[in-house]
Amino acid sequence: DPMWLADKLSSAYKIGNQDGLKELYAATKRLVQTNITREITLSCDGTSVTFDTTTQIARDWFFPGHLNGELHEPAFTRRLLQLLEEDSVFYDVGANIGYYTLFASEVCQEGSTYAFELAPKFITAIEKKSRT
Repeated sequence: DPMWLADKLSSAYKIGNQDGLKELYAATKRLVQTNITREITLSCDGTSVTFDTTTQIARDWFFPGHLNGELHEPAFTRRLLQLLEEDSVFYDVGANIGYYTLFASEVCQEGSTYAFELAPKFITAIEKKSRT
């Protein structure tokens, strides 16, 4: 079962990271990136977003730290979703891989969401997500 394995790997990652066992972290990351999934879904306060993780930059960013559904900066993610409305206009300047962009695009259905990023490796990850 992939979810069981994901849970175990996420736990191993946390232990290794907290104890400073970089070897455990690196091995877990390689295993996850090659064997688990091509996408990851994260949910916050009723808003769910599925991220495409087929690019290396996206895999590096999401796995293994968010493998068990853990949010990136959970307090900020929750606050952002509380502030956005259906007709909001959202600008993500320095969008990186588009984490906040995708959450905002789910809420701002009648508004607009714009992502600004200069690094080509991140732009590729954002473009892949916008096609899924």
